[in-house]
Amino acid sequence: MMTKRYTTLFFVCFFLFGALSAKKQNTMLVDSLSMERNENFISVKFLLHLDAVKVKSNRALLVTPRIISDSDTVDLVSFGLYGRARHLYYMRNGGEMMTGKDELSYRKKDKPDTLVYEQVIPFESWMDSAKFVLLSKSCGCCGSVLDSVIDSVYTYLAPVEPFMPEMVYIKPTAEAVKSRSISGRAYIDFPVNKTNIDLMYRNNRAELAKIDATIEPIVHDADITVKSLSMKGFASPEASYKHNTRLARERTKSLVDYVKLLHDFLGVQIQTDYEPEDWAGLREFVENSTLENRDAILKIIDGTQSYDAKERSIKTKYPRDYKYLYENCYPALRHSDYEIDYVVKSYSDVEEIKRVMYESPQKLSLDELYLVSHEFEVGSDEYNETFEIAVRIYPNDEVANLNAANIALTKRDLSAAERYLAKAGDSKEVIYARAAHAFLSADYEKAEKLAKEAIKAGVVKESQQILHEIERLNRKVDEFKKCTITINR
Repeated sequence: MMTKRYTTLFFVCFFLFGALSAKKQNTMLVDSLSMERNENFISVKFLLHLDAVKVKSNRALLVTPRIISDSDTVDLVSFGLYGRARHLYYMRNGGEMMTGKDELSYRKKDKPDTLVYEQVIPFESWMDSAKFVLLSKSCGCCGSVLDSVIDSVYTYLAPVEPFMPEMVYIKPTAEAVKSRSISGRAYIDFPVNKTNIDLMYRNNRAELAKIDATIEPIVHDADITVKSLSMKGFASPEASYKHNTRLARERTKSLVDYVKLLHDFLGVQIQTDYEPEDWAGLREFVENSTLENRDAILKIIDGTQSYDAKERSIKTKYPRDYKYLYENCYPALRHSDYEIDYVVKSYSDVEEIKRVMYESPQKLSLDELYLVSHEFEVGSDEYNETFEIAVRIYPNDEVANLNAANIALTKRDLSAAERYLAKAGDSKEVIYARAAHAFLSADYEKAEKLAKEAIKAGVVKESQQILHEIERLNRKVDEFKKCTITINR
């Protein structure tokens, strides 16, 4: 299994280097320079043609490749060409050449016409903007430097973008009718046994304003047609069930009448309902409480007694718990739930869609958002934002989540992509997106498995690209394994 990931490639084809002499016949030809990087190492390779280089008997030529930037420098292993007398001198003195035992050294008569240079070194961040330099020295007796050339030849090593899987988006299905709904809950207080709304009573003004704030933008929007308004009133369990039935029914009617005074609902279907006592809400509160007799009270609520008998049992058997419920739970059980169903017009003009997208994006369908995305350059901020808006409006939609995951992957935001993919379903496009996610996470074994699954499912071209890249990287890893810090001879 491959564990390393290559992220940067540098490549230069050809250049000439004058070796300590202005004479054309004494030159080194350097070509095919390449530097390839994984996360931890850089491999440096080039060819050096030495057939025209001349070295006198008592001289030595030392060449040192160097990687250099404005902030740092590293020397690679040097190679030396030695005249007959200079070579004998070093051999008689232990066999280590000018830069030590790792130096690639040649006696003049044994030098190759072409030298293949290859070395692997640890990667450091500053190397991404470095230059490649060849330094050379002509040395005489006892290592004295007779001549030198510094920065004779160099090239800027610019990073190349790493491989990025091609994302596969899904076009959402167009909605024949853009049906929408919005709902809310208000807590309208009524004096004991009263059913008329009093704006000045307790917090009624604020609660009524909350309802109006929900309804007003919808009924006055020219792009929206209201189809129905539903309201359901609830009461708390104190008093008799029969009495609470009347209160819930008449209080709901009062609220509907109030709303109808504020807005014109001509042609709108208005539905009313009521629930005399909100026992479901009471049960939820008790279940999540720390009441001393929590389990016993839940047993009463779930029992077969009448509602009046249940309320009476809790009140008489557990008076302290009942008092707590009366003060802290019962007020919240007196509420009015409302829902508005409406239809939004369809948009086809992209400029109008753009306007709506920034003003009221909730009015757009996924198909309309997808349509406008093609007006932006792929990968641009506007393009990405379109799909991000889509998933915010439709957070549980599988298509919206897949497309948002693709955007996150292009940004290499792997954690966000993972969250979206968890809600994207299991379509062939999602299988492929998970393969891309695994690849970018450097889990190549998983990426390979998923890419093959995606091919079987029908996403062929893009999946094969991932497999080819994995194969290429595997070859590079094998090459790195063969390299040592010593230059190939």
